Amino acid sequence: MNEAYANSIWRHPEIGFSFTNAEGRSGGLIMFWKKRNMDVLLSFKGGGFLGLKVSWKEDFYYVVNVYSSCDLIKKKALWDKLLDLMKIYSDGEWIVGGDFNAIKNGRERKGRTGVSYKKETELFAEFILKSALVDTPCKGNKFSWYSGDGKSMSRIDHFLLSNIVVNRWEVIGQMIGDRDISDHCPIWIMTDKYNWGPKPFKFNNEWFSFDSFIPFVEGEWKSLKVEGRADFILKEKLRLLKDKLKKRNKEVFSKIDLDIDKGVHEINQGDERLASFPNANSFYSLEENVEARKEASSCFWQNLRIKENMFLQKSSLKWLKEGYSNSGFFHKVMKSKRRHNHIGLILASGSMVESVEEVREEVFKHFGNKFIETEEVRPVLDGISFNSISSEEAREIEKPFFESEIKKAVWECGDSKSPGPYGYSFLFI
Repeated sequence: MNEAYANSIWRHPEIGFSFTNAEGRSGGLIMFWKKRNMDVLLSFKGGGFLGLKVSWKEDFYYVVNVYSSCDLIKKKALWDKLLDLMKIYSDGEWIVGGDFNAIKNGRERKGRTGVSYKKETELFAEFILKSALVDTPCKGNKFSWYSGDGKSMSRIDHFLLSNIVVNRWEVIGQMIGDRDISDHCPIWIMTDKYNWGPKPFKFNNEWFSFDSFIPFVEGEWKSLKVEGRADFILKEKLRLLKDKLKKRNKEVFSKIDLDIDKGVHEINQGDERLASFPNANSFYSLEENVEARKEASSCFWQNLRIKENMFLQKSSLKWLKEGYSNSGFFHKVMKSKRRHNHIGLILASGSMVESVEEVREEVFKHFGNKFIETEEVRPVLDGISFNSISSEEAREIEKPFFESEIKKAVWECGDSKSPGPYGYSFLFI
């Protein structure tokens, strides 16, 4: 392929391209880019893939275009080669996309019967796990490949991204568009470029671990001046207190990662002082150095425990136990839940809407329609006899609750659960 042919595909004055030749009628790959947008430092290729190392905004990225064979042995060789390259080229973030000719689970394929893809599915899932790349949720179409007769369909096209790319670019998913003459659908990475407004408030029980927290809440509560009925005063004070807690969370609790890094630095300094003690620059006795090292270690572990407990409450996973937050699996589950819960765009009236105003309007209409009466004539239940309870049972149901019963019901609720939309947990109440 020459530059003239490349320009016939994409007409642009500053086009850059790299390619691999096809084998017969398939297997060829080509990648285009605008030279003014990035610097291509390296091109590499192999069986079923074409890759580039690029420099963009002072960061390095390895972008790989994949076109996998249908043969399982060749697929396995391709995945193993990519894993080896990731170990060799570890100075940048990886973006691997294309036709993998494989699915992660049975839900990504429909229409084919009598053929087992269990081994292929297990190997592909294992490759994704070992690569530590993220297959973000799909938007738009469910499948990316359709057979000519339309009876078979699969999601065999993927974008696999490193966690840093997902976080740095604020990636929320992959959009699978509509196909035309090709049996594959176009697919592209989606980022969240909209401001969806303030995030909902949620009280974190770990705030109580700070000695200054309860005096802070008591002082702010007393300073709030609200007039009216007792229930109105309580409601308004809780609402106003949320703003105070949000501000304090940013000022105090958001620095927990910095405090952990500071603790690691102080522990290392303490180790160095003890290792070189005594020397001419020693201003403290051995006992003072040991005590300082002990205090730094205690603060470090306290901050680490606070961070773990914050993650634990945010995760909302019943099976999660303390200590799991240090694992990569924990953070992967946390981020996966966040991506799946995100509403990036929705299908409305046969078309996709993604702007904040349009999505809000469609969501409002959807739930508003749930409260519209559609039946002009309702069925009646006249003439039908139902089983009924006795008068004594009716009196038991209508009997007023005792304060001790209400208190017992509240105290038996989980500490991290919230009884209403205000976001305060039962532990706070």
